[in-house]
Parts: sequence; structure tokens; C-alpha cells
Amino acid sequence: MHDTALTWAPYPRPHKQPSIFELFCDGLRGRFAGTASCLSAGSFHSVFLDTSGTVLTCGSAGTDDADEDESAMLGHGDLREMVRPTAVKQDRVMEPAPRFVAVAASPMCTLAIAETGEVYSCGSGASGTLGHGGVADKRTLSRISILKHSLVVADPIVAVACGLQHCLALSQHGVVRSWGRGDTGALGHGEQGGPPKRSPTVIEGLRATRVTAIAAGEHHSLALAANGVVFAWGVAYMGALGVGDSRGPNLHSPYPVDELLEQAHHDRARICAIAAGGVHSLALSHRGTIYSWGSNRSGQLGHSDFIRPL
Repeated sequence: MHDTALTWAPYPRPHKQPSIFELFCDGLRGRFAGTASCLSAGSFHSVFLDTSGTVLTCGSAGTDDADEDESAMLGHGDLREMVRPTAVKQDRVMEPAPRFVAVAASPMCTLAIAETGEVYSCGSGASGTLGHGGVADKRTLSRISILKHSLVVADPIVAVACGLQHCLALSQHGVVRSWGRGDTGALGHGEQGGPPKRSPTVIEGLRATRVTAIAAGEHHSLALAANGVVFAWGVAYMGALGVGDSRGPNLHSPYPVDELLEQAHHDRARICAIAAGGVHSLALSHRGTIYSWGSNRSGQLGHSDFIRPL
């Protein structure tokens, strides 16, 4: 239902033979460096990226009483269900057609990154989720104009992530932008109960931080800095942010997850990947240790304690 985009930055090398977990992270970094995933899942649709750089989708809006325009997230130009992966359409004929390198999906939209670093979206435009500056739906993949080639040529977008009604984008230089629903704090712009952002907007609270990975939960967001620090913001329900309850139910700006940092330091580990679910979060260290926090109502944390390694 929710999507995560990951990149890996080099970690400090100890003066000893690298462990199997360090070699594992190296392998992941070499396979996925600078990109997000080649497949992603929304609530009732799936998105695939083939070796030629073509985006394919299948599925539907998922419910008989759903707003029919929600099926626009398939990107086929109409609202038909698709039971087999089918290539999406673009909003206009382009020569040459973009070659896509990464995809992300949410219950409301589909995102795709072109090899130029530009971002395309389709689906429901409610709350500005598509990033086109308005709330109109898009039934075909349409380029987000504020992230046009002239802007990203020097700092291309390398990863995207989708929450329920908000999206994140990460540039090669570690700049994070967000757009969509703003009242939950998931955008990270410091505006309590703020209005939606209908176009990608730089998160100022992270501007001085080089971010290497992003993740979006239902109503919260995570960012991983190059130094291994994880930042969280959005709805703090059930401990999804990992920062305690003293700061209130919602955080509208990024805050470091200090307890995670302390635990990783104690374990002589460095966080190298993150993921966000509906109301829980995960982190992976270069030693292969997994940390989890947030709601454990369905056993999704894998243990009963708060932020303890599996």
C-alpha cells in the first residue's frame, strides 16, 4: 500500500576485512545505487518497469463504490481494469519517448522517474497528490512541470516514494521535496495544519542534510542522512515516528530518531536503509540488524519491544 525508495551511500570502512553484511550492503548499493524500485504496489494496482524502460500497470481502483477516477492511476487513458501488465500512455506524443528508470505506487497515484531525472505522475489529483499544481486527475503519465529537465539536469531526481496522499522525491545531491496533503505534517514544511502543496516543494528542514534514502508511510515520512541519522515527521500515532509522544500527535518538521541512533551506535552499526508502513517503520544497518518501531497490533514489528533488533 505504501512505498519506499532507497539509495545507499558509502559507509566508513573499518581497517579490517569487511564482514559479510558489509559486502551485502555493497552488493545492494551496486545493484540499486541512484534508483528506486523496478516494481511497486498500490492498494489494488501494481506497477512494473521492464528492461527497455517502459512502465506497465495492472489492477483497478479496487472497490465497486470507489470514485471511478481513482482508476486513472493505471495510466492507460481510460478507466478500464487491467488484468495483465499493460504499457501506460503519456499525456502527449513525445519524441523520443522517455526511458523510465524507477517507479512508485500509492492507493491514489503512480509515479515514474525518467532517465533524465524528470518525474511523471498519473492518478487522483486530490490534495495535489500528483504534483502538477492543481487537483485535476491525470489518466496518462504526465510530466511534473516544476521538475522539468532544465531544473533537474544539474541535480536529477533519483528516488520517489508515495504515502496515502503525499509524495516525496530525492535528488542526486540529497535534496528532498514533498507535495500533497499537508495537514498531517507528512510534508515536513513546518506548517501546523498547513494547506496542501500542489507542486514539489523543498523541505527546508533537511536542506543542510545530505539525504540518501526516503520512505513514505500512510501519513508519515522518513529520510536517511549520509551519516546514518534517520529523520521522521508526520503523524506520530502508535509511535510510528520513533520520537516519543512529548512533541505532540503530529510533527510538521523532520526530527532525528535519537533512540534509533543511540541503539545503532551501541551496536557499532550504521543505518543503510529505511522503510515505512501504515503506522510502523523499519531500518536496516550495515551489519544486517533490523530495527522496528510503531504499531505492533498485527505483529508487524517482529517483536514486542520498542526499537529492538530482530
